[in-house]
Amino acid sequence: MINNIVTTYTLPQLRQIEQTAEQAGIDLMQRAARSTADWVNHQYPTASHILIAVGTGNNGGDALWAGLNLHSRDYQVTLFIPEPVASPAAIKALALCHINKLPIITHLDQLTTRPKLIIDGLFGIGLNRPLSENWQQFISQLNAFNLPTLALDTPSGLDAYTGTVYGSVIKATTTLTFLGDKPALHTEEGKKLAGEVIVDILDLPKNMIPT
Repeated sequence: MINNIVTTYTLPQLRQIEQTAEQAGIDLMQRAARSTADWVNHQYPTASHILIAVGTGNNGGDALWAGLNLHSRDYQVTLFIPEPVASPAAIKALALCHINKLPIITHLDQLTTRPKLIIDGLFGIGLNRPLSENWQQFISQLNAFNLPTLALDTPSGLDAYTGTVYGSVIKATTTLTFLGDKPALHTEEGKKLAGEVIVDILDLPKNMIPT
C-alpha cells in the first residue's frame, strides 16, 4: 500500500520489522517485488525492455523477484548481475530466473537493445562502506545510459540515513522505498539523487509497526 503519511524508522527498527515479519510467515521481499512490478505496470506498456541491475545482497533479491514478476507479466527483462549474488533469498530467486530463462548479462556492453527503464537493485539501506572501484564503475556506466531509473529503497551508493555518498551513486528519477521513509532521500543532495520518492508500507500489519 502506497503511504501518503511519511513515517521514518531507524535501521534497527526496520531490521526488527523484517525479523518479526519473517517469524510471522510474511515475505516482505515478495511484497516489495510485487510493488515494484505494479509500479512498472502503471508506467510502461507490456513488452517494454526493462534492465534490472542486481547486487549481491537482499536488495538484489528484491530486484530478482521483481524481474520474475515482470517476466510473468510479459515484460522483456534483462538482468545485469556483475558480481555473484550471495544472500540466500537472492540465490533462490536467481535459480528461478535460470529456470524461467531470463536473460542475464555480466557486462553492460552485452546489451543488444536499449532498455526503456533501469531498475536499481544494487545496494539498499544496509550500505555503510565505500564502494569498490568496480562497483563505482558499474554505477557510472548505468548513469551514462541517461535513462529513467527506478531505485529500490535508496539510490545505490547513497546512505539512506546519513546521506553519505560512497563514491559513485545512482541518479534515480524515482525511488520506491519500502516500509518507511528514509531521511537522506529528502536532503538537498538526496532529492537530486532520489527523484520522486514513493513510500510503500507493504501492507504491514499494524501490530508490527514500531511505536
